[in-house]
Amino acid sequence: MSQTQSGERVRIAWRLERLPSSKPIFFMATALVVSYLIEATDNGAIGYFLPVLAKEFNLTPSMVGVVATISNVGIMVGAAISGYLCDVVGRKRCVWVSMLIFGAFGVFAVCGAGS
Repeated sequence: MSQTQSGERVRIAWRLERLPSSKPIFFMATALVVSYLIEATDNGAIGYFLPVLAKEFNLTPSMVGVVATISNVGIMVGAAISGYLCDVVGRKRCVWVSMLIFGAFGVFAVCGAGS
């Protein structure tokens, strides 16, 4: 790595550290932490519910493996797509849209659970 790249990174990091903290930044950070905790809980809970799901739906061991893996594959594909979209439309807009979609599908899941 050349000296100019390293110096440029130092200047960018210094500039980010000097940005003022404001209510929108704290709100966005809180929303991101809450969504991360919800996603981590979702990923952790699938391991607990897999034996129940396997018995209820007569899943083979290979099908249980697919169910356990598909959430992480979705996260990986979503991260790749959202990374590109963040570059195109901006991070803030991308985060807000993803939070709205996450919330909407959470509501759909709750509504579908009563069926």
